[in-house]
Amino acid sequence: MTGLAMALKDLIDSAERQVAKAGGAPSGGVTPAPGLLILWSAEPTPLAASVYEPVVCLILRGAKEIIFAETVVRVGQGDALVVSHAVPVVSRIVSARPAETYLAVILSLDITLLRDLCEAVGDARDGGEDRGSNALASTKASPRLMDAIGRYLALADDTLDAKILAPAVRREIHYRLLMAPCGGQLRNLLRQRSQASMVARAISRIRASYRESIAVPELAS
Repeated sequence: MTGLAMALKDLIDSAERQVAKAGGAPSGGVTPAPGLLILWSAEPTPLAASVYEPVVCLILRGAKEIIFAETVVRVGQGDALVVSHAVPVVSRIVSARPAETYLAVILSLDITLLRDLCEAVGDARDGGEDRGSNALASTKASPRLMDAIGRYLALADDTLDAKILAPAVRREIHYRLLMAPCGGQLRNLLRQRSQASMVARAISRIRASYRESIAVPELAS
């Protein structure tokens, strides 16, 4: 068994233990650790509209389809979906059955932590892929990223371990994402005058003042 297959199997085993603790319903979600959500479903779901916050979603089993603007992104087992800023999407689970449920772990991203790490990394990955203002990107998760997420999930079983070790493991996960093929997307978001950064600030302004009138020139600026 390869390192990737072993890391994936360990993650599935850990996630299924948390699902069992939650009662093992045919579908649902549970938050075993701060900022970490496990979702599962025994059957495909219809299209549903929602707003994705900055997260990394790692598909452990099954497949999901996300429609953003005119782009359709399909992610399956071993894929990591990175969402860099809040965006409205339409999505559905397309592959799931009782004998092999859809299973995913979703970790919220800390933009402040990403910014600190980006400064520490410096120009080490400036030649990496840059996806401009795209808010969504998918990539194959590396064994190291899976291992870090697996260790973060495992901390849910020990309160003291979680208290002492969780911040360091969470930091490692963010570092692994910055160094992944889709890391350029996140680094571009953190650049003050990048298109992605300005789009993120405009979205934040709309969400904070959605009950008020917003002048289009002000938003554009």
